[in-house]
Amino acid sequence: MNRVRVIGVLIFCVWGLLLHAQTISNRIVATVGNEPITLLDVKQQWLLTVLESEGVFLSLTPTNEKLRAVLNGIIEDHLLVKYAEQKNLAVNEQIVDENVQRKWDRILRKINSHKELSDLLEELGLTEEQLKELYREREKNDQLIAQVMVPRLSVTQKEIEEYTRQLKEKKKPLITYRLSQIYLTFTPDTRESVIKKAYSLLEELSGGASFAELAKQYSQDPSKANGGDLGYLDAGQFDPRVEDAIKNQPVGKVCGPIVDEHSVRIVKVTDKITPRDRIFRKKYYTLKKSLIDKLRKKTNIKIFL
Repeated sequence: MNRVRVIGVLIFCVWGLLLHAQTISNRIVATVGNEPITLLDVKQQWLLTVLESEGVFLSLTPTNEKLRAVLNGIIEDHLLVKYAEQKNLAVNEQIVDENVQRKWDRILRKINSHKELSDLLEELGLTEEQLKELYREREKNDQLIAQVMVPRLSVTQKEIEEYTRQLKEKKKPLITYRLSQIYLTFTPDTRESVIKKAYSLLEELSGGASFAELAKQYSQDPSKANGGDLGYLDAGQFDPRVEDAIKNQPVGKVCGPIVDEHSVRIVKVTDKITPRDRIFRKKYYTLKKSLIDKLRKKTNIKIFL
């Protein structure tokens, strides 16, 4: 009888834990109109952001502040997507699939190389196919939002020239880059082998390897902790050899090897801000905020997080 009672208690405890987990997953943290947003929705979107990041993740336990920021982003996207659908805007499914596939192999490598990520995927109840579908949904939403925003925006040559003139008068840089690097040092004896290693890393990158992961593994400067991310640097702030290599290169371009007296670098342009970009981004975010504010006023939104 005691054994039966013990087994019964264990079953009750396990069932209680399962119910508790389900309650957390189904916990509603906001409503937009009549549509609920659950804590699981927020955590899944946060996971997408972690997986898409160029740098190496620092923590897989988001603070409440981060979760609230993700929730706010979900609400804003929801409002803009609904607005786009009311305007009968549609996405190009082929472009959506191509964009998702382009990043998918890198994301899988990141998951498979970090047990914490695969464990978190399991904790959130996501299979790889379900995760890919979440990315597809995000890509569709991004396209819809872009269709709402971009046609309303324009940057004239006159605006670019005027803004460029203002930057020059204030002696401010015209272009800002965001760069990541893999930095390898050598001695006279190791120079040849290190340069050969740089070419080998370039081949891996061409094959789809993650720049951030290779930087974390091989780079020999402090930026390796952030996947080689150097942050934003104004033109003229870095080695002229690097600047010559990245000049006129598009975002996403990997340049190198760039060799000097004591080192070899592989550099990736992860962002590039020109005068036109600055004007466009300012207009974009101003318009987006204005439209979201209007949509918020028309929508019954409740937040419980």
